[in-house]
Amino acid sequence: MPIETPIGQVNRKTGKLWAGENYGEQSQESYDKLYISGKLNPAQQAIDRATSSLARSAENDPIIGPALNFLGGAVNTLVDLTPKPIQQAAGWALDKNQEAAENIAARTGLPVSLADPTTIADVAMGGIGLAAKPSVKTALKETVQGLDTIGRGGPPTPQLATASVTPSLPPLKPNFDGANVTLTPQVMEARAKPSLTQAQWDTQRGEEIRIKRNKVEDSNVAMQNIVENNQGISKKELKTKDIGGYKTQQRRYEDGQAQVSSAESNIVVPTADNPYAFPRGEAGAKVYKQEVKIANDALGRSIEQLDLHHLIPKGMSAAIYNRARDFIEKGLIDEKYLNRLAEKFKKLTGADTGDLRSGILPMRKPYHDAMHDEMRLQPSDTFPGESMEIMKETLTSKLSKINNPKDFEILVDNLIKNDIKPLVDNAKNWENMDDAIKTISPAYTGRAKPNASLKKTKKK
Repeated sequence: MPIETPIGQVNRKTGKLWAGENYGEQSQESYDKLYISGKLNPAQQAIDRATSSLARSAENDPIIGPALNFLGGAVNTLVDLTPKPIQQAAGWALDKNQEAAENIAARTGLPVSLADPTTIADVAMGGIGLAAKPSVKTALKETVQGLDTIGRGGPPTPQLATASVTPSLPPLKPNFDGANVTLTPQVMEARAKPSLTQAQWDTQRGEEIRIKRNKVEDSNVAMQNIVENNQGISKKELKTKDIGGYKTQQRRYEDGQAQVSSAESNIVVPTADNPYAFPRGEAGAKVYKQEVKIANDALGRSIEQLDLHHLIPKGMSAAIYNRARDFIEKGLIDEKYLNRLAEKFKKLTGADTGDLRSGILPMRKPYHDAMHDEMRLQPSDTFPGESMEIMKETLTSKLSKINNPKDFEILVDNLIKNDIKPLVDNAKNWENMDDAIKTISPAYTGRAKPNASLKKTKKK
């Protein structure tokens, strides 16, 4: 069997990405659009190839006909809810259908018999003959009926009234922001726009998180595939020589992790007066950086690359919001808690979390780097022995041990007041302090690395 080219692999000659059998090589922009629309999944591509012939031959069938109008959305939902190693591997539905079915059933409330992705994949890949089989018709009918019951917007139920099985499904929790499970059939806005209301964004922001997380996982899988296809070659050499596009995928993975934290922290909807100012490609970021460049010129500051600094470290805010999402999912706090938490951040620090302009500060790169180095050597008031600017993974681990929302609230209050607020203030004052020191000592550069031998110490 020929080895399939992994989706997302970069052609080193053309610089384009492989987007699967249906689309071939695509530019980064086109690839991203296909990704957002869910067109890069192998099962979905098989559906797209088969749909036209299936529709022509089966449009009059009382069961298959209505199912065809819904099949793509059903598969997309099942794929979204399937663990990433299953959905990324070639032939994911056929290789691990039982495991996938159990996971899908657990997340949707469907019986395992109706959540079996093999049924969906068989119809998508097997063509007209297979779709006409009585057993597949029955499974399709039951699956579509089950999904329609949980509000997936399937085909009209009157045509399915003769089904022999009518599943009894438990009620689902409201999709408070979709960060943990997305059941909506359409692809929602992956990025908020000022035209959205806060109420609209509250139910849609999970889509941005899902997309960013999937991109990171895609890059991770691509790196694993490159390692497996180049056994005996160290990762260092793979990166140095960019064998198979390893360095490219590693950069995407690292950049993607930062984007995931941003998405997890984008709670407040942007407005015309407070647009997104991160990442650098955002129109609001370009305007903001230009304003700061002009201000720096007026102050006589050296010309340097401007980094977009999150006043509230996005890894810290993401870890806090994600633990709150856990509590919401368990029904321990209400869906609006994320909004109240965002308001608390703003009230106590004067900055917003995420990518809003009100939470971003363009800083000259050397001073930005020096500030982070210093803050990571300062001791935390909340977690003795840890950094004031604690890493996301460490904070996530510590928050996971707090199982009571009240205890969580007390800890977050202390963390914001005594660790995050100083981080915000230090960032705002950092370059101004450098300017003041230079007036006293012209030889001062502000670029020296902090003394790493001064270890973080526990506060008494």
